[in-house]
Amino acid sequence: MSAVRYRLSPDTLIHRRDGATIASNPRTRTHVELANDALAPLLALADGAGEEVWGEALASARGWDRTRFDVSGGLWSDQTGIGPRARDEAVAGAALFALLRRRMLVHRADRADYDAFLAPLGSALDRAHLGTFHQRVGQYQALELRLRENWRWWHDQKFTADGTAVKPGPYRAVQGAFWDAYYGGRSLRGASVLDFACGNGYYSAKFAALGARVTGIDTNAELIALARRNFGARATFHQPATNEESLAILRALPDASFDLIYMSDVMLILVEEAERGADGGALRALLAEFRRLLKPAGRLEMMEPNSHFWLGGIYGDPERPYAVVPEYRERVYNVAPTIDQYMRVMAEAGLALVQLLHPALGESEEADARLRGRAAAFPLWDFMTFVPLPR
Repeated sequence: MSAVRYRLSPDTLIHRRDGATIASNPRTRTHVELANDALAPLLALADGAGEEVWGEALASARGWDRTRFDVSGGLWSDQTGIGPRARDEAVAGAALFALLRRRMLVHRADRADYDAFLAPLGSALDRAHLGTFHQRVGQYQALELRLRENWRWWHDQKFTADGTAVKPGPYRAVQGAFWDAYYGGRSLRGASVLDFACGNGYYSAKFAALGARVTGIDTNAELIALARRNFGARATFHQPATNEESLAILRALPDASFDLIYMSDVMLILVEEAERGADGGALRALLAEFRRLLKPAGRLEMMEPNSHFWLGGIYGDPERPYAVVPEYRERVYNVAPTIDQYMRVMAEAGLALVQLLHPALGESEEADARLRGRAAAFPLWDFMTFVPLPR
């Protein structure tokens, strides 16, 4: 008999969803549907038993794999990871035990296999580790979509293919509605705006429509081509080939050039890269330029995914959901910096946080029940305002 003992993971959550009983591990985002005959042996052996004992106890029990890593619906797909049954045929006995182990609902009592699973991907072909959100998206793009133009996939989640409108969904219902309410009620006539990482220039044009003089910068040639084609008459767009060239463009601008520097879904990538071991000097240099370029009464404003709830698991009634947030400071899958990380890097650059808002679902927007419930209960984005500290 095997000397290795396997136990029910302490992270396991057993709940009801759409009429089925689901065993979920919110930390690994894995799920197995269980028939009623599987619950008693699962709980009876929760504290640990050998593989043979598990197989015998589950001999007549049935289960179905319900784990789906699915980002095909866009960046704001439900990251809980619960999907439909893989097939109608149930597994039982040793096969069910193997499924529970593969989905990390049951693991070694010493956690060796569990801790090993909670590691970054070694390559795009790695199926043995959880990886970060960005790694899993890259894997999906490379292996399932087989994309060479990753920018197009990211762009088309948010905008129509021609870049002239925001698609229905969270970007329009939350982010777009907030932008219109926040900036649309004020005049920016004569103000100078830097739209950094401006993408296709959609929001650059909206700033220009409010009377601002707008400079947009992005390193993606295809996106800048869209910006110039659609909005070149309203704003000035630059396309540096590298981050170093971006800095060179900024350094060529005079001190105190801008009333507003705006960024959307950008800073999380820069902070994540610095936090995960990349050279933080590039981020410090960029923020130093932002500080130099802001007028004394200027402000830096950015919209970033909420570090608690963007990639958290959403459970319960879709219209009254609850969230399971398995990580915050020590990020394994999550890639969104915490608010104190933003404050630290900004303070080091001489920028102080003066406003933090949680954009809500726009009242006039139609949305499905899951989006309505999620957006009503939890913030999807944080909107932050920083101002330069006196020198």
